[in-house]
Amino acid sequence: MGVDIQLIPTYTPIRTDEEDVSIDRIFFGGVNVFLEQTVPMYRFLPSFVGRVFDQPWVIKKLTARASSINPKSLGKLTLSMLRGTAGYQRREVLKLSAWLQSMQPDIVIFSNMLIAGCIPHLKRALGTPILVTLQGDDIFLESLPEPSRSQALDEIRRLVANVDGFLVHSQFYADRMREYFGIPAEKLHLVPLGIDTRDFPTSLPTSHGTPADRPATVGYLARLAKEKGLHVLVDAFIHLHQRPETRAEQ
Repeated sequence: MGVDIQLIPTYTPIRTDEEDVSIDRIFFGGVNVFLEQTVPMYRFLPSFVGRVFDQPWVIKKLTARASSINPKSLGKLTLSMLRGTAGYQRREVLKLSAWLQSMQPDIVIFSNMLIAGCIPHLKRALGTPILVTLQGDDIFLESLPEPSRSQALDEIRRLVANVDGFLVHSQFYADRMREYFGIPAEKLHLVPLGIDTRDFPTSLPTSHGTPADRPATVGYLARLAKEKGLHVLVDAFIHLHQRPETRAEQ
């Protein structure tokens, strides 16, 4: 569409079933972020050491057999990341800032609020509008133990003033996050999720009958995880199936 967009991986290389269009560089590389958090002397090592661990192939190799990390063990790291240049990952913030300054972007969009601790510094360095997409931030935060959860929420509510706008995919989530993070209503922008339908048939085979003949169909397109709520959908189906009026129509 004539717009130059850079997709910037953070923590680990982007994993996708489709063509990977992200840049061949990682910011806030997972290995560096972890070592800066847990090994005090590592923060003062020469920058070339960090560049080695930021290589995509190195991160892929080191995380190839890693399982999902329990958020309960990430309280201190979450707080440090949310504190930006005041956290242990200050060097990572400065690297991202320097790279973005060389690119001179018209707008910067973060994929979630949990990596947005660097926004105050970026605002000063770039003078560019910065947006944040909200998607699942509350699920992660609710899994943190106290006092990390409350402290993280305080940091995020402090950061809200530095964000120019928040993108949400449903009105329900907009209402939820407005209260949860203390976001002014005028900063919330509803942008429904889009699906590329080019790989899907435009019509069902004739053997399925006309739309009026077919029963209502509910689709679920997401990973099988409790936080996605598939079990709620299953319970709702069973409940509806057992209602007398539903059984009478069968």
